[in-house]
Amino acid sequence: MPKIIPQVRERLIASARATLLERGYGALSVREAAAACQIAVGTFYNYFKSKNELAAAVMLEDWGRSLKGADEAIEALSPGDDRFRRGMEEIYDRIDGFAREYRPAWREYAQSDGPAMAIYAHHPALRGQIAQRIERLCQVCGEAELIPFSAILAEMVLSAVTQEDISRDLFVSFLARARM
Repeated sequence: MPKIIPQVRERLIASARATLLERGYGALSVREAAAACQIAVGTFYNYFKSKNELAAAVMLEDWGRSLKGADEAIEALSPGDDRFRRGMEEIYDRIDGFAREYRPAWREYAQSDGPAMAIYAHHPALRGQIAQRIERLCQVCGEAELIPFSAILAEMVLSAVTQEDISRDLFVSFLARARM
């Protein structure tokens, strides 16, 4: 009779997250992830096709948490003249937190034998998810006229957080100058 191990997928993700964030993408291995969860390497493949798929699952879960945090921050905004700007800062902060956390892993992945362009393959989807938050922000703040620009604003957020030479202060300064 096969051994039943509870929450294997969740445990693999938790183990991989710790490795990615503490030691980097290069240190992540199928063998180590399986051993950390006390499963055979073959059992690992019942849950994930590869190390890359496991790393993607970790990042996707954390990306979802970042988006949820942005959603909650938007809904919690208190009234005020600079409500839209504050909401944009909240969105920026959530996405920036995610980007900062995973930037070293992305660099390692891009330098590995994996397809470096795969990192950018999901860019339009990520931008779309951020744009959805900005559209909601526009609705909450009564700024419906800005909804058509949500994709541009989302691209600005996504670009800013992925560039180390663009600081939060610069982003906030732009928002203030643009009177957002």
